[in-house]
Amino acid sequence: MLEVGNGNMSFHENRSHFTMWSMLAAPLILGADLSDMPEEIFNIVSNKEVIAIDQDPLGKQAYRYVTNEGVDVWVKPLSGQRYAIAILNKSRDSSDFFYDWKWRGKCFFAPSGEMGDYRMYDIWKRKEAGTTEKPFEATLGGREVVLLLLTKA
Repeated sequence: MLEVGNGNMSFHENRSHFTMWSMLAAPLILGADLSDMPEEIFNIVSNKEVIAIDQDPLGKQAYRYVTNEGVDVWVKPLSGQRYAIAILNKSRDSSDFFYDWKWRGKCFFAPSGEMGDYRMYDIWKRKEAGTTEKPFEATLGGREVVLLLLTKA
């Protein structure tokens, strides 16, 4: 059961918890009282784009692609040659993140191994985040997650 909105989790911990359940295609069974939920938490659990990742018709779970110094990168194949990418800072401390999509010259998720060009959309910020032609950089606060939707350009 999701613990989003229960206990003493921070905003980022609540968002990360909901994101990772969605990445793993887990049933989204909420264990908090909606009638007494702060708006910022309600906005997490009612985010239709994150719910769509959880319920994508392809039905695949994410896999952890890489972990480095407390930051994990999770990849979830989606229908329509799209991918959800979760970058999770498991540490309590902030962490700078840099990732070159063409690391080792091959794409880590494209079936042919060739990256191609994908548009990136940051789901939690609700804004475009560039393309995979350039490396992705972000500073993640403690227990914060970045959730990207990659769509073939």
